[in-house]
Amino acid sequence: QAEDGIRDYQVTGVQTCALPIWFQVFGGKLYFISGGSVFVMATANSTPQPASFFQASSVSSAASMAAVGNKLYFTATPVANAGGSPARWLYVTDGTLGGTVRVTNSNGVIPTDPENLAVASDGLFFTAKTAGAGRELRKTTTNPDGTVTAFLVKDIAPGATDSAISGLVAGGRNAWFLDRKSTRLNSSHLVISYAVFCL
Repeated sequence: QAEDGIRDYQVTGVQTCALPIWFQVFGGKLYFISGGSVFVMATANSTPQPASFFQASSVSSAASMAAVGNKLYFTATPVANAGGSPARWLYVTDGTLGGTVRVTNSNGVIPTDPENLAVASDGLFFTAKTAGAGRELRKTTTNPDGTVTAFLVKDIAPGATDSAISGLVAGGRNAWFLDRKSTRLNSSHLVISYAVFCL
């Protein structure tokens, strides 16, 4: 009910204890995650509904989400992996099932367990793992044909060793973050990714 411009909404189809998180406005609609699923509200007076692109994409356990221009990114676990070793992947959608795809590196390798989503003006910064580079800073780019791929911004911890990035934020085409070096366990230093790393 409305009171002083405030409305209460009931999200059906999820556990009552599932807290709505990761609110994002995309395409004039409100999207959010609740109970591991993505929901959408078309208008301020509408009831939250499961997002059709998520329901039909054979994925589950959505964990984070970010809107960048005309694209909505979300992290989720493929249903096929849910019973085995569940690796979370990064997906991008235009709000339709046909426009929902998994994000891969330009060489076809799938970065796994994406975290720390940070919106830049020209893409999405995030951290994720690959066998060759470990967990490192990556960024999405839109190719001339409209497809989206990711690239490694910098291999901060060389080789397969994971970097320890935290506090990742973005503004314009830049990203700022903390990286705790394994050789300096008792201190952190500020690492700045300039635009040259974002091209």
